[in-house]
Amino acid sequence: MLEEVTTRDETSAICTNGARALPSGALTMDGPPTSHSDTGIDRVAFLQGNFTHDNTQFVNGTPVGARDIFQVCNMSQVVFPLGFSVLPSAAKYNQKQEMVMKS
Repeated sequence: MLEEVTTRDETSAICTNGARALPSGALTMDGPPTSHSDTGIDRVAFLQGNFTHDNTQFVNGTPVGARDIFQVCNMSQVVFPLGFSVLPSAAKYNQKQEMVMKS
């Protein structure tokens, strides 16, 4: 799955930084960044997969048998406004989960 996330203000303009309150009470737009990129637009690519082997049976209301579940989730944060090139400096997230039930 590919996703594009854009941060916008009340007027629907792209907002690269959040508002910061000055001592006078006025707001200035040089607060913390609203995205990983300098443009206010982030692109994210997700890859997710599940492999399930279920050989269970119900005996007197109790599942009996073998169930193996392997789940992989990979996410890459793409910070380039014109493409989906992933560099080593880009944010990456990996998750793996394995469940084995034998009874």
